[in-house]
Amino acid sequence: MSTATDELPLATAREGSLAHWAGITWLLAKRTFRLRYLGSRLGLGWAFVQPVVQAAVLTFLFTEVFKVHKVPHYPLYVLSGIMTWQAFSGGVNSATTSAVDNAALLRKIPMPALVFPLSQVLSVLLVFSLQCIVLVGGAIAFGTLGLQIVLLPVVLLLVALIGTGIGSFTCAFHPAVRDVKFVVESALLMLFYATPILYDPSRVPATLRGFLAINPMYGVVSLARTALLGQPFDGVALAISFGASAVLVTVGLLVFRRRSAFFADLA
Repeated sequence: MSTATDELPLATAREGSLAHWAGITWLLAKRTFRLRYLGSRLGLGWAFVQPVVQAAVLTFLFTEVFKVHKVPHYPLYVLSGIMTWQAFSGGVNSATTSAVDNAALLRKIPMPALVFPLSQVLSVLLVFSLQCIVLVGGAIAFGTLGLQIVLLPVVLLLVALIGTGIGSFTCAFHPAVRDVKFVVESALLMLFYATPILYDPSRVPATLRGFLAINPMYGVVSLARTALLGQPFDGVALAISFGASAVLVTVGLLVFRRRSAFFADLA
């Protein structure tokens, strides 16, 4: 099996154009995508089996055991939230450690370090894009598929932007402070429960619902359910998500650009 260094065009690495580095980013993303399930018998099938099983177990617990949910089409409600969240959190987690994970390549080949977090986010989005086939199939099965499905690509766009913003920011600090990885994992766990993935936001006390709206992933998950379940469109939450994504990408890339000059020594 060829290595990343075998596949990269080393002769033009230092003088590469923007299109060249975009190609390198895509190449690394595809390589990560191929390696993600390498060696497993089910292969890419795990990208579908894991969230579906998780959604099935949670549906059983919350509707049959605890009987706390009366959300229509709850299995698809949970599955859409889980898949959207996993795409976001998977991109952030892998982007955070990407510079350290590719330290040898970074030392060997002069290249913009940004290709590493970007390729990780892109790789996760490739998986999410395929998972959307299952989500659309679920919408067909539950009879909720409609013209609003055209909003699904916007969900992918927001996941990419928010994941890139946060992932590039955390990646900027991880080579120097390895604790960043664990801080990110803990923060994402708390944010998971602060996002209405398993529960209906209407069950949140009115005094606390304002805090839901400032969570950028709330608008993304809400949009996914509008696309798949035909739930009411939440324009305010979506506007907050787009605004937050713009701020996160800008800050993340600026911080990354300033700190990435030291990566070769720290990674």
